[in-house]
Amino acid sequence: MQRAVALAEKYAPGGEPKDGFFLETGHLITGSGWVAAGPGYRHHVFGDRAVASGSAAVSWRLYTMAHGSLDTAPAGHHTWSYGVGALYQDALQINFFGLGNETLAAARSGYRLQSFDVDVHTTYTRGDVTLQARLGWLPMIDVRSMAGRVPAYPDVLDVFTEATAPGASAQRSFAHGDVSVTWDGRDRPGRPTRGGVYAARYSNYGDLDGGLYSFHGVQLEGTHYIPLGSPRWIAALHGWSAFTGTSEGRVVPFYLMPNVGGQSTIRGYRDYRFSGPQMVSVSAESRVALLTHVDAAVFVDAGRVADRVNQLGVSGFKHAVGVGVRVHTKMAALARLDVARSDDGWFAAFALTEPFTRKTFWGRLSPTVPFVP
Repeated sequence: MQRAVALAEKYAPGGEPKDGFFLETGHLITGSGWVAAGPGYRHHVFGDRAVASGSAAVSWRLYTMAHGSLDTAPAGHHTWSYGVGALYQDALQINFFGLGNETLAAARSGYRLQSFDVDVHTTYTRGDVTLQARLGWLPMIDVRSMAGRVPAYPDVLDVFTEATAPGASAQRSFAHGDVSVTWDGRDRPGRPTRGGVYAARYSNYGDLDGGLYSFHGVQLEGTHYIPLGSPRWIAALHGWSAFTGTSEGRVVPFYLMPNVGGQSTIRGYRDYRFSGPQMVSVSAESRVALLTHVDAAVFVDAGRVADRVNQLGVSGFKHAVGVGVRVHTKMAALARLDVARSDDGWFAAFALTEPFTRKTFWGRLSPTVPFVP
């Protein structure tokens, strides 16, 4: 164990990434499998004033992605940066159980989602505060029958209609944009033991093929870490909400609706378990150091979806309780195993990230499609 941690500390990235080839090990959506890998290359250009980067990866479940970006090089903690990027994704078997807070586990289905996204983005950082803005174009969002290893459950396209899974039968292109603000006061972002991170985001999706699926959304999220009398005993509190809105006669595509369930929200359910226009999720976790690089955790998660914001009351929440193990260096999480129990039964999840970590690309920009819990 000590040798493995020492090796991870030696090769863990720190500070500004170096030019040259690197191993791409992430950046695929939740549900892609516990590990992904592929080649990457970055290089400073224009007299070190910008960084060009590209990579590709394939996951354990054969999901694939490729992305490239050109961003101005960081120039301190109080600075603007600008960039352009492109991302291709092919997710072979994304879960969908239907819409609403009372769907059945037996209603599990899946779909393949291929997308291509190009964007321009800007980031302003001042101390612990980061402001980001992005404008993009999704010329291709293609919902297809599942591919890869043969699943034991049916296709979305075989069991759902346009009324029960909006957007399943019509491929669309979107213009999209979002703005966000983040305050990050954690002591160590890779493995925090005190402080918190809070974020708010507004997004808008414009359907370029008639307007039927145009909508806007707001997300609010916060995580706080509290030492309980000792740095060896930490409480982690997390809350996340997502709200969508449309004008009359328009609907949110099912693959862009907020959802909860899985390794980052309610850990006793499968990924993408409950989907609906409005969502809220809360978690509390207690961690105790067993060894220098190993923590034990107990946690409780809760969340729900609804058609309207005023339905997100204290009733109707789905719950899970569980235990976990975290392996880490001093500065970063290496791996975690969570085992949780819910109304759907027992589920185990292995991940190479800190709990409550959102999937991101290009710094802290989140993927635009699908909605990832």
